[in-house]
Amino acid sequence: MITSAGLALTLAAKILLGSNADADLVRCRATARNGEATIQVSQTHRVRDVAKGGPHYCSAEVTVEGSSGSMRRVYADIEPVGAQFGVAILPNPIERYRAVAKLGDYDGRLLLVDAGGGVVDLPGPAHFLAYGRMLIVEHHSDVYAVTVYDVSANVQVFAADDAVLANLLGTPVGDPARWLDVDGTIYLAPPSSAQGGPVLRLDNKHGGLIPARLSAERAAKAKPVHFSGLEGWQDCSCGPGTK
Repeated sequence: MITSAGLALTLAAKILLGSNADADLVRCRATARNGEATIQVSQTHRVRDVAKGGPHYCSAEVTVEGSSGSMRRVYADIEPVGAQFGVAILPNPIERYRAVAKLGDYDGRLLLVDAGGGVVDLPGPAHFLAYGRMLIVEHHSDVYAVTVYDVSANVQVFAADDAVLANLLGTPVGDPARWLDVDGTIYLAPPSSAQGGPVLRLDNKHGGLIPARLSAERAAKAKPVHFSGLEGWQDCSCGPGTK
């Protein structure tokens, strides 16, 4: 687990980058460090007159430099598609990783950056760490999908969309999906599971989702799982808390 003492962090609040010929564009930059890795997000947000285009709403660039190499992602014209949009460095580490979240274009992403600058790019960005090492990541898109990434072994152990999950479960997972904690065991459950019934259990050894049944007694003990990655989000602002 990364501690505050071992994490060099500089989160620049939004800075206006000098005079701009287009007064309807606002720019921001945020930087964070994780060990030898430097992460930088730069964005341009169109705050008025979308008809001008270039970008219509938001453009973003993410760069990572470290001992393991470098990475650059460019999102030239992010489409909000009626929901949250933009890119942000998340304020809290995920075990040994710093994380960058991207929303919009029907293709949310979660970029995990290790201390050497290595990057894991997952469909995301909403996430929850189960059993201390199994990172459950939900894809922010028009089709529900989930990925499980073992942050201890640094490997993806499971991925499925709503059709595959429904086939495993025997019924649609519902929208939004329901993730439950029952006495420390994590389940993906359909809306009908409030009184017990078929569920998918997250395996604590291998990270797969395994068909199971939840009794009415255990269903009564279920607590909803809280996902991170979207709290405090401000569109195209480089990070939660900036404007």
